[in-house]
Amino acid sequence: MIKKILIIGSGPSALSACIKLLKEKNVQIYLLDGKDLMNIENSGCIYSSTHEGSQSRYKKLFKNNLDNSFKTTYKDAPKPSLQFGGYSTVWGGAINILENDYEEYWSVIKEDINSLIPNFENILEISSNSDKYLQYQTQELPIVKREKKLLERLKKINNKKLSSDFSSIAMSTKIDKNICQECGEYTWSCKPYSAWSSHSLIKKLVDAEKIIYLQNTSVYKIEENHTDNTCTIYTDKHTKYDLEFNKIFVGAGAIGSSKIVLNSFEDISKIEIHTNDLISVPSINLSKKDTKLHTFTDLYIKYKDNKSNLFSQYYGYSENLLKLSENAVPLVKYIKGLLKPLLRYSGGIFLYLDQENSSSFVIEKEMGELVIKKGHEPKKRNLFPSISTFFLILLKARIICLPFGKWRKYGTSNHFGAQFSFSNETEKRNKLNIQSDRKGRIKKMKNVHFIDSSVLPVLAPGPITFIVMLNAYRITEEAISETKI
Repeated sequence: MIKKILIIGSGPSALSACIKLLKEKNVQIYLLDGKDLMNIENSGCIYSSTHEGSQSRYKKLFKNNLDNSFKTTYKDAPKPSLQFGGYSTVWGGAINILENDYEEYWSVIKEDINSLIPNFENILEISSNSDKYLQYQTQELPIVKREKKLLERLKKINNKKLSSDFSSIAMSTKIDKNICQECGEYTWSCKPYSAWSSHSLIKKLVDAEKIIYLQNTSVYKIEENHTDNTCTIYTDKHTKYDLEFNKIFVGAGAIGSSKIVLNSFEDISKIEIHTNDLISVPSINLSKKDTKLHTFTDLYIKYKDNKSNLFSQYYGYSENLLKLSENAVPLVKYIKGLLKPLLRYSGGIFLYLDQENSSSFVIEKEMGELVIKKGHEPKKRNLFPSISTFFLILLKARIICLPFGKWRKYGTSNHFGAQFSFSNETEKRNKLNIQSDRKGRIKKMKNVHFIDSSVLPVLAPGPITFIVMLNAYRITEEAISETKI
């Protein structure tokens, strides 16, 4: 008997479910998306005067392809993406392997999710110079001498609380030495979709008729029929979709999944979503200037003490980095003309805070509407000693962190989730007591499995996309094994 399996979403977690399900027999895979198979154009230079640019593209996504059914109470409140490929169409490509620091949070699952990495061998082009990724990487990411020297200095600092390495980037293209005539950067770097995205692979699967694509369809709620073990989706409050499914895997993103849960359960009226706050910090590298020909992150630098767990991505100077940094640090656009010689020694640090020291936001039902509000706000004074110590350590490596930047809170960092966490410490972090089991199921749901960031045991600071993909694959594998499809 052929089983109908529905995947909701087209982002990285949805793709992970596809990868696992395609290995199974007697399944018919449907993928439902809020938009359609948009024409993905990956040519042209994003820094040319005629191109919309990466920041413009990001803003365009927010303006035209977001779920605007939510009411918001603060500026730049996050919303679910309806775009084909989700937020993987606008991210920076940085990936991370789960560190030992978080073993305690994953212990209840009793599986090393890093062991699942080989399942993505032909999916991601991992570009890095890190020994940690040596067995997985397919190509090296070009790193200039300035940043190599910086890493050498960081490694020589005798501080057990500090760790650093070259960054790893998931690319959508092969790295070569060809130079763009418009911007002077590598041609593989300045393309609109140079970072890896799920959209191209999902489109190939649709075109090859390996999955059935249900476009321009949004899910309002899900109901289960426990008599025949089928699932029904609603496209609005009263309209059933004409197909029933044996299993549903929800990869709608943390906010999109929360919407489905709030509409599916009358006894749930509020959901708190955790975040990793982000501080954008401009910096000065006192080393000799060098010519970098891409804008991807070069290094990661971590600092962990008894009060915080900090993860930073370091970006060395490049000409086009100035264009991208204006959004993160608005002051840049006013001073770049006057201080161009100095800016050649500049760089940027994206400093991600751990979940316990970050803000949260909530989604509530109010008078028939879903409202996004500010949630918990951490006390800055609790973080000041750790961040100050971290900056002083960086000074030893000849990096000066400047005292102005931008603190992104309440989900504006775009790193959020873990609201349905499954962990030994769920009660500590999940005050509303809405949690999932190890197969991503909430409350009495039997055949509906959430696979996105909403069911992470914890939000580790730093890149979470690859960790979400690995966990989504694990959930799908266990869910399918359980039902013996």
